[in-house]
Amino acid sequence: MFELLDALASCLDRDSARRINKVQFDELIHERYAELREKERLGTLSRDEEIEFTVDVVSLNFLALLQRKYRAILRKPAKPLSHAVEG
Repeated sequence: MFELLDALASCLDRDSARRINKVQFDELIHERYAELREKERLGTLSRDEEIEFTVDVVSLNFLALLQRKYRAILRKPAKPLSHAVEG
């Protein structure tokens, strides 16, 4: 998984990393996740809800890992742009 995050990190510039770090889920998504989490705790999820909950958990974890990686990148000083001249 960390190799995948490193590969993704190398594809984006600092501005993209900043934008990814600002991604948040809205209140409706949080409410639905809480509802599914409670049903999962009670053992009352339907098959479709179980799939939805699993996708939510994986997505939230992936986003959290990605944001953590990009925060580490943004803490490092920006590299100066090189202006190499071909001759």
